[in-house]
Amino acid sequence: SYIRVAWRRIRRERAYSFINIAGLAAGLACAILILVWAQHELSYDRFHENAGRIGRVLLKPDDADWLTDSGPGPLGPVLQKDYPEVVAASRSFGAPAPLRFGSRVFNGRVLGVDPSFFRIFSFPFVQGGGGEPLADPDSVVLGESMAKKLFGAEDPLGRPVSFEWWGTWHDLRVIGVVADAPSNSSLSFDYLLPFSFVTRSGMSIDDWDVGAYQTYVLIADAASLTDVEGKVAGAVKRARPESRFQLRLQPLTRMHLHDPAGGGPITYVRIVVLIGLFILAIASINFMNLSSARSLHRAREVGLRKVVGSSRGGLIRQFLVESLVFTVLALALALIAVRLLLPWINRVLGASLPLRFTTGQALGLLAVTLLTGFLSGSYPALFLSRFEPLQVLKGSVTKGRSGASLRRLLVVFQFVISIGLIVGTLTVSRQLFFMRHRDLGINTDCVINLELRGDLRNNYRAIKAKLLESPDILAVSATNGSFTKRFATDEADWEGKDPEAKVITAIHAVDFDYAEIFDLEMAEGRYFSRDRPADITTGFVVNETAVRVMGLEEPLGKKLRCPIPYDSGREEWGTIIGVVKDFHFRSLHSRIEPLILAIAPGWFTDTYIRISPANVPRTLAFVDKTLREAAPGFPLEYTFLDEAIGRLYRTEVRIGDMVGSATALAVFLSCLGLIGLASYTAEQRTREIGIRKVLGASATGVMSLLTGEFIKWVLAASLIAWPVSYLMMRSWLRTFAYRIELGWAVFALSGALGGAVALLSVGFQAVRAARANPVDCLRYE
Repeated sequence: SYIRVAWRRIRRERAYSFINIAGLAAGLACAILILVWAQHELSYDRFHENAGRIGRVLLKPDDADWLTDSGPGPLGPVLQKDYPEVVAASRSFGAPAPLRFGSRVFNGRVLGVDPSFFRIFSFPFVQGGGGEPLADPDSVVLGESMAKKLFGAEDPLGRPVSFEWWGTWHDLRVIGVVADAPSNSSLSFDYLLPFSFVTRSGMSIDDWDVGAYQTYVLIADAASLTDVEGKVAGAVKRARPESRFQLRLQPLTRMHLHDPAGGGPITYVRIVVLIGLFILAIASINFMNLSSARSLHRAREVGLRKVVGSSRGGLIRQFLVESLVFTVLALALALIAVRLLLPWINRVLGASLPLRFTTGQALGLLAVTLLTGFLSGSYPALFLSRFEPLQVLKGSVTKGRSGASLRRLLVVFQFVISIGLIVGTLTVSRQLFFMRHRDLGINTDCVINLELRGDLRNNYRAIKAKLLESPDILAVSATNGSFTKRFATDEADWEGKDPEAKVITAIHAVDFDYAEIFDLEMAEGRYFSRDRPADITTGFVVNETAVRVMGLEEPLGKKLRCPIPYDSGREEWGTIIGVVKDFHFRSLHSRIEPLILAIAPGWFTDTYIRISPANVPRTLAFVDKTLREAAPGFPLEYTFLDEAIGRLYRTEVRIGDMVGSATALAVFLSCLGLIGLASYTAEQRTREIGIRKVLGASATGVMSLLTGEFIKWVLAASLIAWPVSYLMMRSWLRTFAYRIELGWAVFALSGALGGAVALLSVGFQAVRAARANPVDCLRYE
């Protein structure tokens, strides 16, 4: 019977019901989307059967706080051999490399692993995989998608394929196909090779001084990662007593969200989940305020029900059931909205979020819905059921101060959240604008970035000469360093260096046109010159940060040694011939590192092509034609450098979009609450407004009377939201080495926007009350 009464009321008061259901549905839809996204983020790598027993090996220097997952090749076998708690260990090295079958060639990500990889991780074989996979150095395991690209519906097992590595094609035999890594996997690959494939480029897997590989371990059932970490901490020092590195084990399930040194993307997950809870709270508050606004209309109903024998408990149950019916309808509407919005959300986030709930998640969502309905209806139920029948039927409803105070408190809470979100949105937008437009010290306009693979690498000089024949090609250069690749060493040595000092320096192998293509400026000295052959074998250019870190007061002419193991043409020691002004070669999350530039063609991995902005389509067509003629049948993938730099901040952009959308929704829901409360306030003060108008009050004065109170609430909300949001935004900005300053303008603008929203929300009710005939106002009561 309670449900039937609630349904009749919904049909009778359609406009009011629609606003209430729409508000709750918006809050629930936001909560569901955030739940789906957060669940996806938290589920990373948990699909592995032994996820709780898998750890990633990290190296920490004794004299520093940073950690790295790049370690020496012999580490994995040593851990598996010398420590019984380590059931299996696998090394890993990932890189982009094309795969070819006949005339079909596709770019893909290769992952070199040990055979024990399949004991550690749960990537099931779709075909093949018997015995010890990848024990044969010329074998390959394909991902399911790559197998379909190369072979279509044909059976790939035993078929010959080739992969390109540092300019040379190598023949392989397909021994298995595994299911593609799911979207919530930290390890991604298109095909798997034996770990030894890296030696085909001259890299060593047996040298303790070459730290370029990741290592994963599977520990015994009875062991814990914390205990095993203590036992293996000194493994590197046992093998190399002079080493300064200790080992740490990071649980695989924490790898995606948790930075080993603290923080990481988990911070964003917590922030977004908190925002979702706040929006759900705002939606519930709106229901309370809108129900309160209807209290005068329902007062007589309550009085009559009490006169004919209804108890207060029965009335409370009726109002709670009505609230639950509203919430269940809102949940249905929210699920429909989420289903329609999810494809768009996936495109915006670049994700594959599924709208699937386990039994536990479905029960949890239902529990949240019921709790939301109960909390939303609790205050109206307690408030409306308290009316005294005699006073109601006489036309006078009890007006308690406690109820008014609670409503004001709820509105202030709504605007604390809304203004805080506005501050967050403005701060994120300003920081993203700052990162996109900050002077990086290099010119990235109209620069194409292309990986040097296969014939492109082997024929680089000829390709460069051909490209420069076009007047629209302004410069061509090559390097091993880019915004997405980092080569560094702690083995650099220089004249006057403290023997105990360990400095991490980045290395960029460059050619003679590197400074031209990026418009680098020299602080002192000169850049490399073709007219000076010694520059190729002994010349070094360093950046200003390197000079400062090395403590070189007069760097020019100082001796410098920088190991470049893949280019035998250089002498062991060289001379600093120039100092380039600092420029950013990584994201703004990191400070500019010491950098050493050296002529080393054997290290080139990327080429950069600067084109004229006047004829971009024609020039791109020429570049594409030239590259395809030089490397026929080779898959070409290039990107503009400024786009590649923009992708470095993809996480912040996505979080900014989510926070911006959440802010718009929160402000909209707060407006609904204000409209309801303004309506309630106007009805409560009807007689007062009539008397004021009879005594000569102007319409403007009445409007100021009604809106002034709400502006005070917004101001109070601002005073609470500003310090809280300041602390949160300051903490977030500290994750960037280069950041904006939190000035007063952001907070003033957030308060002004909050005030404007409040004025617009209550303005209609205020205007209607101010223009009402005072005779009608006095007759009202």
